[in-house]
Order: sequence, then structure tokens, then C-alpha cells
Amino acid sequence: MNLKENLKQALTNLRVNRMRTFLTMLGIIIGIGAVITITTLGSSLQKTLEMSFQSIGGTNQIAAFMNYEPPEDADEDDWVEWKEEDYLTMEDFENFQEAFEGRVRNVVLENYMGDATAVYSGKPGGDPRKVSIMGTTAGYLENHGLKLLRGRDLTARDQTENKAVALVSDLYVKYACDGESPIGKAIEIEQENGQVAKVYVVGVYRFDRSELRALKQGNEGGTPMTEKDIQTNVFLPYQFVQNNLKDEMYDMGGIQDFTIVAEPGEDVEVLQEEIKAWFAENKWADSNFGLETWSSMEELEEIQKVLQIVTLVIAVIAAISLLVGGVGVMNIMLVSVVELTREIGIRKALGALNRDIERQFLSETILICLIGGLLGVLLGLALGFVGAEVGSTIIQNRMPDMEELANVTVRPSPVAILVSVGFSVLTGLVFGLYPARRAARMSPIDALRYE
Repeated sequence: MNLKENLKQALTNLRVNRMRTFLTMLGIIIGIGAVITITTLGSSLQKTLEMSFQSIGGTNQIAAFMNYEPPEDADEDDWVEWKEEDYLTMEDFENFQEAFEGRVRNVVLENYMGDATAVYSGKPGGDPRKVSIMGTTAGYLENHGLKLLRGRDLTARDQTENKAVALVSDLYVKYACDGESPIGKAIEIEQENGQVAKVYVVGVYRFDRSELRALKQGNEGGTPMTEKDIQTNVFLPYQFVQNNLKDEMYDMGGIQDFTIVAEPGEDVEVLQEEIKAWFAENKWADSNFGLETWSSMEELEEIQKVLQIVTLVIAVIAAISLLVGGVGVMNIMLVSVVELTREIGIRKALGALNRDIERQFLSETILICLIGGLLGVLLGLALGFVGAEVGSTIIQNRMPDMEELANVTVRPSPVAILVSVGFSVLTGLVFGLYPARRAARMSPIDALRYE
């Protein structure tokens, strides 16, 4: 019999014993389904994390900070006092960006300057509202996944010209400006130390909704707040803050840390090393200061490695159930061999070779496992999608502050699907070989005498 005839015979046998065939396949279906479900959820979580990183600035960010490395022969108790010239300056960053033009999109600085009150000039007798003052540079909103609703972002020109401009939140606009557009209007900022500055609003950003929900619900043991009482940031040009609103309580002496945003397609790992080398040569050539860096890509890769290991271990454990399914297939095929003993005897008496008998039973075993594997894949994909929806719902209800993870991106693993189907066929081959050979080696005389 050729392959086509073997498959036709195998399909006929499966149709005749539908219930037994289904029960035989059940172990394979459950095993493959479990593996596909786990790998689908694992790869989906990895994809969701990647999308989450992209939503909060992408994987092309490099965090950098000053670091002092004492000489090898230095006393452990020696204390090095950082001098003003050791700190980074705006001029350093201008030179750096010029040196890495085309490779670095921007350098983001941020300097928290404490709490203040901000009075909106467009509202007569305006109600002072508590805000937090943050000195920063262009690109801060993009880096932190904040959306600009109207107006414009801070620019490099705002820094160089020491402009008195500001970005305020939509919550500030809602409650301090009675909802009217504050673009071009002034707000008067008074710090707790008494310093006062008048700035003009050039843009309105959308306050982080995940943080908003967390504050309103009092997550992590905090006191629930009403939307009106939430204190939001007012973003001012970094240089303007240094010149006009400097607070000794929050003054670290100079710029120590910053964030670099690489251009898309740039090799972040290579760029990190070149940046460290540039600062070592051009800023701290005669000192033991240096730059330490880490990238969001590194963080994402570490998390994904852990997820891959966990997914693989659980998938291997789930795959053990395939062995149980394989034993069940072998058991049923041995029963089938006994049931077809007289048929085997007749076929051998008519000239069928051992390999013909062997191929007939192997074809049936492999077909059972292949169909079971395909059904298992469909079951696994369905459970993977359901699991993603359930996970998304749980995150939305239980952890509203993790908005980025709430929309799970379902991504089945093509490799896992192909390997699972191939493994199911291999299971049929391995566990069907013994029953097939046992049938093929039967003596035709003994088979014909079998009752």
C-alpha cells in the first residue's frame, strides 16, 4: 500500500471508532494546548512590556549620572569634596550634542525645586493653587509619556534665552483657569522660600491618568484625594529655574544626572560606551570622575530574559503531559493491533510485506497525534486570548496605576506552534513504532488462527 492508501485506511479507522479516537487524542490535545497557552501568554506579556516601554519614551533612552572612582591606592576613609568645576554645565551639554549630532536626538535635564503656589492672572482674584516646580529641557514630556494637549513644548531656545515660559497640566487649567485656555497668559509662582517669578503659559500637557487614578483611590496606602486637590507639576526651562527660582534645599551644586535620547536605529549599547568615553576625555580628563549609564533597552531585555526562562520552564513541565498522551496512544494502538489480528493475517497471506503492515499502523498513529496536535494548538490559542483578556481585566480593576499593562497585546509564538505540531508528530512516530512493529512481525498462520 502506498502513502495515500495508508492515510485513507487510517481515516476510515478513525471514523469507525470516533469516541475512542477522541479519547486517545485527548492527552495530546491537552498537552499541546497547555504549551501553546503558556507560550502565547509569555510572548504576549513580553510584547506588552515592549509596547509599554515605547509608550513612556521608548527603548532608546540612556540614563546617565556622575560617578567618582577613587584611585586604587586611595584610603577608604578619604572623602573627596566635589568642586563646582566637577559638575556638568549647560556648555558641556551643548558641546556634547554638537559632537553627537545625528546620533542623539536630545538631552533631557530635570531639577525638582520643591512646592510653590501658582496664581493664574486671567482669573480676577485668582485662587492660589499648590504646584510642584520642575526645571527641565525639551523632550521631557516625550520621555515620560506625557501628551501635549495644546500650545507647544519647551525648546532649546527657551533655555539659551532664559525665557519665562511654562507648561501646566490640564488639571491646573480645569480648576485654576475655570477651563479657559491659559496660552499666552501669565501665572505668578511663589516658592516656599519666598522667591517669586512671573511666567507665561506656552503649553498644556495631559496629567498622567494612571497616576490620577492611583491618587484618587489612595493606592499603596495613601490617602484618597479628590481630583481638585491633586498637586501637579509646572514645567519651566531648566536655565530659568537655575537663575530665578534656585532653592538651596534642592540645590545639588550642579548638574549630576541627565537622560539621553538616541536617534531611532542607533545601537544604544555602542552609543553608551562612546558617550562615557567622550565625557572622560572632554570633561574629566584630569580627574577620577566618570559617567555611569544604563539604558531602558537593558532593563527591558533583563525583564524579557526572566519571562523567557519562566515561560520555558512552565512549558517544559506542561509538555510532560504529552508523554502521558503518547502512552495512551500506544496503548490504544496495541488494542487495535489485537482487534485487527485476522486482517493482518489475511493481508500477509495475500503478499503484504512487513513494512506495509508497519506503515499502515504508523500512518494511523501519526495521524491521530497530528490531528490532536492541531486541535491542541487551536485550544491553546483560544485559551491564550481568553487569558489575555482576563489578565487585562484584572489589571484594570486591581492595579489601575499600571495603565500601560492593561491593554495586553496578544502575540502567539509561531516557533512554539511549529515545534508543538512537530513534537506531536514525533510523539506519534515514537509511541506508534512498537505497536506497528509488533503487528508487522506477526506470523500469518498464527494471525489467521486468532479468534
